[in-house]
Parts: sequence; structure tokens; C-alpha cells
Amino acid sequence: MKKALTILCFITGCISYSQDVVAVENFLNNLPNTNTTKHYADLNRVLDKFLGSWNYQNTPVNPTEHIEVKFFKTNREYRGGNYSRDIIYARLKYTKNGQVIFNTLNESGLSDYISGSSFLNPQNTNKIKLIYWEPDAPGSNYKAWLYLEFMPGTPAQLKWHMEWQALDENIDPPKMPENMIFTKIN
Repeated sequence: MKKALTILCFITGCISYSQDVVAVENFLNNLPNTNTTKHYADLNRVLDKFLGSWNYQNTPVNPTEHIEVKFFKTNREYRGGNYSRDIIYARLKYTKNGQVIFNTLNESGLSDYISGSSFLNPQNTNKIKLIYWEPDAPGSNYKAWLYLEFMPGTPAQLKWHMEWQALDENIDPPKMPENMIFTKIN
């Protein structure tokens, strides 16, 4: 009897604290609400193609701009635990004319400069939308979105397109180029 009661309590607990699991690529088509707890998981491993180190140089010989980006994957809780979501985030190093503009490659923990996992079309998981902030950006005076398109090949490439909007007329634009093609290095 004690064993049956223990099993019944366990099952009841699992049902009470369960959450809906939704494929992360369906996040925008199945947004969370306050009535349920959801976990947007990378069930189909659609984020994996973006992971690893990527390199950009503005010219193949004697480049004046060099950017290295490393993408990682993690799970993040939002809205006081109402939902969680598998996301990618990035650390990067931007060098221009031999001078390091910013470098977050050696930071530890989750970086909020580039993060997210929004697929505008869940059937096309080669294109993803992320939030973009620069490490030395002045507070929240602009908002920016980064659109990445994975292009398979040997080596794989990543098309980078950034759009931003100033929330204050005296704000300088982001320092990073708005359009680039990165090459996978590992």
C-alpha cells in the first residue's frame, strides 16, 4: 500500500508540474501564455548548425577588419519561470586596423550581446533572428536584430545581416558591419 501511494504521489506531482514541450523553431507560432508553462526545446537540433567558431575578414589579403564569433547553446528561463527556451548566444572579437574594438571571447557565463532562437519560418531552420547589443553600447538607446542564414558547404558559411533602430537621435550606429559572410573554422 505504501509503495502504491508513493507511485500515485509521484505521478500526481509529475502531472501538476509538467510543462508543454514545443520545438524551438515553433516559438513564434506558439507563444507562451500565463496559463501554461512551456519549454521550447531544440528537439530537432536545428540550433546546432550555428554553433562553433566563425571567422570574417573584409578582404582575403591584408584585411582591415577581422571578426571571430563563437556561438554556444544553452537553456534560459523567462517571465519568472513561465517558459524556458533553448537559445544560442555568442561571444566575439572585433579587430579593425589592428586595434581591438571589443573582445568578449574570454568572458564566462551567458552573454546577452547576441542571443535568441527565433525562426521567422519554422520550415526554414537555416534562417534565425537574434537580439544584438554591442559590449560598449550606451544602455538601451537602440534596438537591433541580427539575422543569420546558414549556408551549407565545405566550409559552411554564415550570412550576417543586422538591422537597428536608434531610440535617441544622438546615438551612434553599432560599430560592427551590418552585412558580412562568415566562414566556419570549427
